[in-house]
Amino acid sequence: MSNRPGLFSIIWQQLTKIIKYQPTKEKIVGKDIYGNIFYENDKVNFRGQLSRYHCPPGNSDILNKISPEWDAWLRYRRKDPPSEAEVLKNLKISEMKKMNADNKQKEQLNKKYSFMGKSSGENIVTNEFNESFPKHKGMETVPGAEKK
Repeated sequence: MSNRPGLFSIIWQQLTKIIKYQPTKEKIVGKDIYGNIFYENDKVNFRGQLSRYHCPPGNSDILNKISPEWDAWLRYRRKDPPSEAEVLKNLKISEMKKMNADNKQKEQLNKKYSFMGKSSGENIVTNEFNESFPKHKGMETVPGAEKK
């Protein structure tokens, strides 16, 4: 026989915990740049870990932003909560990556449309069919559109 408790004993333990409700002591662990407040309380979940949760700012719903560091802490991927300096450092890195991606996309568009005689200062149409697709008399350029 194994030393693990059976199904009925686990159910009985959970039911007695519900009946013997004791209020938990919650502790504010931190706040992120989006205004979310993160808590940890002394209630232990089924894995034996302290419960962690957050409250969004104001009247926001569940679709609010959470920084990746705090999300990792909420999901028990990291033991200690992130520091504010770490969150700001990673935010700057992500903004730099977004800027680099935008610059790279502009370079690629300029390179792609340079054969059409467009310079970097002109408006470049991102839809390649607008300018490069041949136009013929009697053929529709927009399907279903009638000539007036």
